[in-house]
Amino acid sequence: MISRLFSPIALSMCCFPIMAQTEQVSNYQNDTFGYSFDYPSGWEIEENLESGTTTLYVPLAKGETIYKQLQLSVAQWEEGTLQEFIDVSFAEDVWRKLYPDFTISDLEEAENSQENTRSFEMHYSIDEKKVVMLCCLKQNYDRVYIILAASPQDEYNTYKEQFTRVINSLNIW
Repeated sequence: MISRLFSPIALSMCCFPIMAQTEQVSNYQNDTFGYSFDYPSGWEIEENLESGTTTLYVPLAKGETIYKQLQLSVAQWEEGTLQEFIDVSFAEDVWRKLYPDFTISDLEEAENSQENTRSFEMHYSIDEKKVVMLCCLKQNYDRVYIILAASPQDEYNTYKEQFTRVINSLNIW
């Protein structure tokens, strides 16, 4: 008896189209500094037009104190290669003065295959809470586009995919 009841129900469920849930996406464009990117529509955006810095925040849940955020800024760099910019801007000894447990880890070689692009992760603590920051830098002529995406370590894997989608949507002109 149960098998007869189950069959029509299962059959009727198969007839309904299954729609994949898609995340709503917004687009941000900065004509002054020549970049645009897509980001999840529910995220808050803050821009500083003078500096060319744009920051995206994942809205904080009740009781949270550390933002999950992605920041894109632009730096003029005429002094050399992207690696030289990284050596100056991300010197480990300087960061360790701020965060004693600071470490940097390179990402897979496939992600670093372009000469003008570099990605790595920085690990440190804020008020005893472990944080991971995904860093992606792209050089375009005399500008370096610096993307820093941070979240608490225990939530990093949840947000890394979203951060990566924003980074991959970056269009520089």
